[in-house]
Formats: sequence, structure tokens, C-alpha cells
Amino acid sequence: MEIPEYAKMYELEDSYWWYEAQKRFLSRTLEGYCGNWYGTKLLDAGCGTGGLLASLGRREAYGVDISSEALRFCKKRNLTRLARASVSGLPFKSSSFGVVVSMGVLYHRDVGDDMAALSEIFRVMTDGGLFIVNVPAFSFLTAKHDELVHAKHRYTLGEVKMKVLNAGFAIERITYRDSLLFPVLLAGRLLERVFPFCHKKNIAGLNRLPGFINDMLKGVLFLENELLLRVTFPFGSSVFCVAKKPV
Repeated sequence: MEIPEYAKMYELEDSYWWYEAQKRFLSRTLEGYCGNWYGTKLLDAGCGTGGLLASLGRREAYGVDISSEALRFCKKRNLTRLARASVSGLPFKSSSFGVVVSMGVLYHRDVGDDMAALSEIFRVMTDGGLFIVNVPAFSFLTAKHDELVHAKHRYTLGEVKMKVLNAGFAIERITYRDSLLFPVLLAGRLLERVFPFCHKKNIAGLNRLPGFINDMLKGVLFLENELLLRVTFPFGSSVFCVAKKPV
């Protein structure tokens, strides 16, 4: 990821609508599948600047990221259970974690081989452990922001399902996410192609929004979070999968 984007991520991760909705949905998912999971050792594989890791509170949660700049921001959050490494080469013993989450990581160029990363995640998980992964969807949604974060590939639900199964996991739930705002995002991508000025870095990257717009978008995704507890969406700008390592 471009170095300036880490500073933007760190600044926005505690208030930006997309991050807030993702953290809430992850928390609800953990509660739903793990019940009283607070004593479970958890790994955030590709923790970035640590916003998600910090939201897990005082639970035994570890973070790993390949970027020293990302880990520098993690330390500014007073996070200490950190390691610098690729998700394709995790510096942990086998069967170390009961839960592994990887949100928006596997599609990065730095990952290289996503199947190698999934195999490593499988290795460090305990039998019966829970794996939660989220990746951006659909190559036609590729935009300048993908270039700034060094994206390599956006997935379809079928691709994620095949790769997770081939890594040895049993899928509990898989669905598209970020679906209610999908038409708006698609329209924005089309505008980027029509109007070249939209490709400027200062427009394409993460930027703070006016409070009322941020709250409105957050409200839409909070509503979607509740719907996702009951239904599966056939389209969206990301794919969300919950899987388990068989006993």
C-alpha cells in the first residue's frame, strides 16, 4: 500500500463509515459463531494500522502485517502483540489460534500466492477453529483506490468458495457484502472512467466525509449488517466468508 494511505487509514479507522460497519459486523459474527469467545486466542492476519485489532479490547488478540509503517501505527494505539511478517509465512506454531480473521488482505499484491496464505492460516488454527475472511469483489469495480492500496485481484463469491474449500476449510457461511450501496459504488466507478480527473490521488484515496454523510452511510451499512444475520445477498462490493477448520 502507498505509504500516505497508512496515515489516512489510521486517522479514519475509528470513525469512517465503512470501517465502523465492518468492525460491528465482525463482532456480531464472532458472537454468533463462537458464543463466549473472549478466552479464545485470535489472530488478525493483515492487521494494517490496528483499528480492528484495537476494537477487540482486552481479549488475547494478535496482529501480523508485512508493513513496518502499518505496525508503527499499531504501536501508536498501544498494541503490543504484533509481528512483522507475510500472511503467507506466519511466525507462529501450528494450532496456535482458535480464531483467525483476515479482512481485505488476500487481494493485495504483497500476499503473492493467496492459496499459500490460506494454507498458512489453516496451519496456525486449532481444530474446530473459526476463520473469517473478507475480500473486495468484482474486477469491474477496480478503481484508482485499488492501485493506491496495491490491489492485485478482486474476487467473485465462487472463487472465494473454491479457494477456501481447497485449503481444507469447511464453509459455514458465504455471502456478498456492501450490497445496499452497490448501485452507488458502481455509478461512481463508471464516473471515474468517464471523467479522468477522478483518478487523481487526492480524490481516489480515503478522505474524511462531512459528518452527516458519514453517519448516513454508516446507518445504511448498520442496517445491512442486521439483514445479513438473516439473508444472503447475491451481489455486493465484497465477499464475506465464515469457515471452520475440521476437527
